[in-house]
Amino acid sequence: MSIDRFLGKVYDANTYNCAHFVCEVWEHLTGRKIDDFMKGFLLPVKDRYALTSIRKHFKKLDAPIHLSIVLMRRPKGAPHVGIYYKNKVLQIAEEGVTLTPLDVASIGFNKVSFYEC
Repeated sequence: MSIDRFLGKVYDANTYNCAHFVCEVWEHLTGRKIDDFMKGFLLPVKDRYALTSIRKHFKKLDAPIHLSIVLMRRPKGAPHVGIYYKNKVLQIAEEGVTLTPLDVASIGFNKVSFYEC
């Protein structure tokens, strides 16, 4: 399934952040909605948090697999999410949508985790 329609999406810290992007792309690629599981992530950047209840819906993985959620955290700042897609991380940030290798996508983050829904 093509991701081309998502490549021109525009980031907005309050109304269309990385979590909104992940929810929309996830539904397109899998046919499943995950918005309800990502509520804390859908908040504006300054209020964003990872719900502990997310563990009920997502299984932590030791390594990324195709169509897994990539959770990236840094000591200070909001958590960031993307989708592991065809051996790269598909994500949106202020710079726009990128599809980059994991080592590039995770620059600046001290902890990276992977989850299967």
